[in-house]
Amino acid sequence: MENTDPYTRADVATGNEETNLYRGFYGKRFDNGGVLQFAGQQYGVTSPRFAGSGDALSLLTRVGVAKKAWSIDGFMLRHHPTRDMQRPVAGSGRPPVLGLDATYTDAYLRAAVGGVDAGPWAQLTVASLGYKGTTEPNRTIGAGVLADTLERRASETQYNVSAGMTLGPLRLEALDRLRALGGETYNAVSGRADVVSPIGTISGFVEQDAFRNTINADVGIRAQPVPFLALSGSIGQAIPRESGTGSRPARTSLRGEAALKLFGPWIAAGLIRADNPDGLAPLVYDTLFLPTRSGQVTGKTLSIRGPIAGGFGIDAWATQWDDSVAYLPRYQGRSEINYSNNFAKRFPRGDFDLHIAGVYEYRSHVDFPLAAGDIRTEVSKTLSLLLEIRILRAVISYQQRNLLSYQYDVIPGFEMPRVLANYGVRWEFWN
Repeated sequence: MENTDPYTRADVATGNEETNLYRGFYGKRFDNGGVLQFAGQQYGVTSPRFAGSGDALSLLTRVGVAKKAWSIDGFMLRHHPTRDMQRPVAGSGRPPVLGLDATYTDAYLRAAVGGVDAGPWAQLTVASLGYKGTTEPNRTIGAGVLADTLERRASETQYNVSAGMTLGPLRLEALDRLRALGGETYNAVSGRADVVSPIGTISGFVEQDAFRNTINADVGIRAQPVPFLALSGSIGQAIPRESGTGSRPARTSLRGEAALKLFGPWIAAGLIRADNPDGLAPLVYDTLFLPTRSGQVTGKTLSIRGPIAGGFGIDAWATQWDDSVAYLPRYQGRSEINYSNNFAKRFPRGDFDLHIAGVYEYRSHVDFPLAAGDIRTEVSKTLSLLLEIRILRAVISYQQRNLLSYQYDVIPGFEMPRVLANYGVRWEFWN
């Protein structure tokens, strides 16, 4: 039985750009196995410089009963974001991003028997996903001739039946998913097998997906044969069930990584490769952006993560992608040096903790393809700082992003804010 004392967490934060965040969570596990959780969040930001502002209200509720041999629960998340129209930089030639008033509603009912860690188990889930959104220009800031208000509605219902068995190191799972959306139904049947050992896991997966009209399969391995060496890799393939005009080409993807622990940190190098990946153009900024070109995409990764000495640690990674890939930078990286100390001799009860981090992020040019020719973003180089002080169960936080006020953009024509400062407090307690 888990702790049956109520758990509460609250967050309050503010900052420049008129940023305000309020968040609260309450959870309770009852003696009879009942579960009650609810949470709310209100977030808002206003940026006069970019004429962009918006807010979002989110509400979450979960109730259920969990016993040793079975459980049942219901969940609902309602998210209501809004934004004003955002103008691009003058002279960039990019269209504005229209305002939005949307509501997302996600909910499910789930019933399960057995436990996934031992013996047989089964689970039934009925889920509903809903969206209602209105896009419209803000005519108070001289938008000019723009499209009229447009309302969109979309919904999807899913029925999922899954079952599995754990027999020593062998874990088996089967799933049948029925999706109903747009007046059509799509069925996907899949199976997974894992072999788990003290030094690693071998996994296999196969699926027949009627929604994407493909047969998908992948095999992966994660292993740590000795304490200072870790290996992981996978290879997957998506094969169209039908050939001909309009069908997707077969796609193969692979990933591999090797990591070596040197004293404290882990140093890892990896490779990612994919054939004909799905290109998701950011159409909210411009409907004329073209999808990713077909072909092979390759990325090389390098990272170093872990403690160094004396409370200092490092979390750094870098990725190099092919030069011709749309919407991806040639080089991208993030480097963080952090320091943590709870001053155990001075505070033996663990009532104090200090955490400081400095972060440098780099992103090279990114190409955005248009029929009239590619456009590209500028190089971005930002330096940020995070300071957190914990006293008992309260954490005082201050972060400042882009300390050097470097001018950059992620989408062509839309400058990111300069220096961003946010500060606040969060606390949690069992009561």
